[in-house]
Parts: sequence; structure tokens; C-alpha cells
Amino acid sequence: MSGVIFSNTSFSFSPRNYYRSQLIQQLDYWSYRVISLGFIFLTIGILSGAVWANEAWGSYWIGTQNKLGHIECTERANKVYLIRINIYSRKNVLVRC
Repeated sequence: MSGVIFSNTSFSFSPRNYYRSQLIQQLDYWSYRVISLGFIFLTIGILSGAVWANEAWGSYWIGTQNKLGHIECTERANKVYLIRINIYSRKNVLVRC
């Protein structure tokens, strides 16, 4: 009975599927590289902003509630970058084993 569900579906390994798979792997590789670069620049930006704030205001994290909200937003973005990098790294470790 389950053959009826998949009767119109083709699971062949055609050159088109092979090249599509290669394209997806290349996009995944380059997205990892771009995300890693973004993580580095965001981290540098946060740290240099903290140093600048310390020089300008005498404290690292002082300001209005609105400014503190922006700081929390950048911290969340940094965590998202780090999670994606971690997932990609673990995926590569599992594939190599």
C-alpha cells in the first residue's frame, strides 16, 4: 500500500541532482565562511565600542534603556552567529568520523 503513495516519485541519481547537491554544499561552505567573518567583526565591534564608551563616559555600559536594548540585541546576534558556527563544526566532525 505504501508503494501507491510514492508511485509518481522518482528517486534517481541524475547529473542534475548531483550538480544541485554540489551547489548546496558549496553554498553551505560559503555561508559558514561569511558567518564566521561576521562573527569576528561583530565581536570586534562590541569590544571596541565598550572601550570607546569607557573612554567617553567613564563606564563600559552606561546609558538609557534604549541604548541597553541595542546592546542586548547585538549580544543576541552574536549568540546566533556562534550557534550557527557550532552547528556547522559539529556537522563536519560527525561526517569525518
